Amino acid sequence: MRMPRYLLGSISLALSCSGILAAQSSRPLSLDATVGLGSGGGGDYSGRAGVEGAITLVAPHRAAGIMAVTMGGFNSLPYSENCAIRPDWSTNCAPARFPTLTGVGLLGGFELARPKGILRALVGPTLFNGRRRSALGGLGQIDATLSRARLALVLTARGSVFPRAPAETLRLVSLGLGVRVQ
Repeated sequence: MRMPRYLLGSISLALSCSGILAAQSSRPLSLDATVGLGSGGGGDYSGRAGVEGAITLVAPHRAAGIMAVTMGGFNSLPYSENCAIRPDWSTNCAPARFPTLTGVGLLGGFELARPKGILRALVGPTLFNGRRRSALGGLGQIDATLSRARLALVLTARGSVFPRAPAETLRLVSLGLGVRVQ
């Protein structure tokens, strides 16, 4: 007979806290648009440095848990060599440039909002596409603003990993700077 008392106590505690939680102000929809420099890893490529751009849309929320949709792309910078020398010194050339990639993802995470700014950490599955090959991978993003104004400067760090072929797993890391509109 102890279970009904614990259950009743838990329900009453949840109801007493719900008023406090509901009184919190809702955080509006926000849109981050960023551009930055990145580097690709994995595979047999030489030109790995590139430019990444991303748009992240975070749904309105009341609590620290957040959901977001992100879209982005990575384009490696032109590389002066036509091919790279493989480690085994074979005569075959590797593709000189890291592939141009695009991705769309659904992310979840947490937001820490303070009077001086907002810090977010997000992670989730992302569908990547590059050179006519698609793959499901993972993306993580940390972003920060030093203002809670309607228009704010945002700094982002993103990292992703995804398989492209049975023997090839690609990675991307980037740092970006942009604007947040909320």
